[in-house]
Amino acid sequence: MIESVFGVMIRLFKYLMFYIILFSSSVRAELNILFVNPSIPNEPFWQSVEEIAQSAAQQLGTKMQVIYGGGNRIVQLEALKQHLAKNPKPDYAVILNYPGGSTASMSLLESQQIKFVTLEQTIFGEEREKIGLAGQKYKHWLGEIYFDNHTAGGQLARALQHLKQAQLPKQETHVVAINGHYGSESQARFNGMQEYFESNNGVVYQAVHAGWSEQVAFNQSKALLARFPNVNIIWAASDLMALGASKAAVESGRIPNKDIFIGGFDWLPRAIQAVEKQSISASIGGHKVMGAWAVISLLLYDNGHDIFAQQKNKKLTFNLDVVTKDNVAHFKSHKVKINWAEYDFKALKEKVALSHSIAGLSPLNPN
Repeated sequence: MIESVFGVMIRLFKYLMFYIILFSSSVRAELNILFVNPSIPNEPFWQSVEEIAQSAAQQLGTKMQVIYGGGNRIVQLEALKQHLAKNPKPDYAVILNYPGGSTASMSLLESQQIKFVTLEQTIFGEEREKIGLAGQKYKHWLGEIYFDNHTAGGQLARALQHLKQAQLPKQETHVVAINGHYGSESQARFNGMQEYFESNNGVVYQAVHAGWSEQVAFNQSKALLARFPNVNIIWAASDLMALGASKAAVESGRIPNKDIFIGGFDWLPRAIQAVEKQSISASIGGHKVMGAWAVISLLLYDNGHDIFAQQKNKKLTFNLDVVTKDNVAHFKSHKVKINWAEYDFKALKEKVALSHSIAGLSPLNPN
């Protein structure tokens, strides 16, 4: 009887060890995701994208390494080369392509057999034809995560036009535009703005490029307001540039939200505060969560749930929202730096898995 019980125990122990070993071999070690921040450390918008993505990665039990592209395709490619040469190969990568640099960056990742996703749609025209769609030429390109810059540019223009019409209904709409860099992202936003005003009785006098700089936008806005004193809308491709334009408007004797209406992109805390104080009129945003979307999509992919494959052309898209004085109270949490460690990214991941989409699921939606 004793031997029989002992024998059963031995067999149970062997079975238990077999399943422990089997289970352990099937469980992957902590994932390592390489996030290529296309800007410089502490740049306000991309720092937010990075921090939100890092919070998602930590909550979801994965490691996210960050390198910086320096706001330049050549610098970014060199940073990527050096990182891959000196460090263990990451399981996945997240990257934003700079125009003129997409083939080099994606070919490097492809040659290293690193699966990757791209953020934003920044490549158009002939270069876009060369890279094709996700999964075609570059087999390790899992998919794209982006919002429509063209549509967003028009959304911001429409919001500014609406605010201007409510305050100055008898004045014609006279616009100047402060764009970012000479790239497709900026151009798409500008094109959406220009298309809207051309269809809605707005005159766009001039567009300048401020390279996303608040100070440059300030200097350019002062010159534009002196050149075109009847301007009543300043459309900017970023919040920093909108804030610079607002300062220039005040120093030029104008009153924001009374005789001139200024808006930008990004939902920076300073911009949301400025909308509340009515020193700028509008900020469009929601896209700073795109890094977290990338982390969630990659973790789902690694668990056998490829949500990119379930979308047309392997594209995950989402919409942006405009904050104005009419709805800023609903976005009050964004007036200060949010502690994203308190956000439940695990629940968000489950929602994405169930819906096979990210549309309408942004944690940046109003409270």
